Amino acid sequence: MSFIGVITDKKNENEIAKCIGDSFSQKNIKENVIIINNKNINNIKNIKFDSLLINKKLIGKSDVVKKLLFNSNNLIVNSDIDTGLDILKQTNSNIITYGFNPKSTVTASSLENDEALICIQRNIKNSNNNIVEPQEIRVEKINKNNNPYIIMGVEILTLLYDT
Repeated sequence: MSFIGVITDKKNENEIAKCIGDSFSQKNIKENVIIINNKNINNIKNIKFDSLLINKKLIGKSDVVKKLLFNSNNLIVNSDIDTGLDILKQTNSNIITYGFNPKSTVTASSLENDEALICIQRNIKNSNNNIVEPQEIRVEKINKNNNPYIIMGVEILTLLYDT
């Protein structure tokens, strides 16, 4: 069983945790998800995450953040936020970007009231080393505020761990 870390804003912590839980339970995915915030980051600095979802600007280049980045196999990064981490370019991790930036690996091509159309623009290797090819995926909106960034980030995690 893998560890998945999620670095997000305080206001989105509960919503993203619920969305991941709902999506993972629908697909019968049993991974450990840890929400990372300023209060617990020092306590988890030695955990090796299989995937680290970054949906927040990270201020500074603290040693703890560097260690988390370098010890993660997959870095899933919101490309519409300046994470403040040029160090991402120095890691050997698989970097998957998401957002409305047309160069992102995953974008939202359509957002309706009750569903979203997510576009995978490049191949993504999942946890079983299978390739998820470029395609559009229809996703029911799974968060109460219909935050497209949460929808995209959760969909990437689901694709990575769905067997």
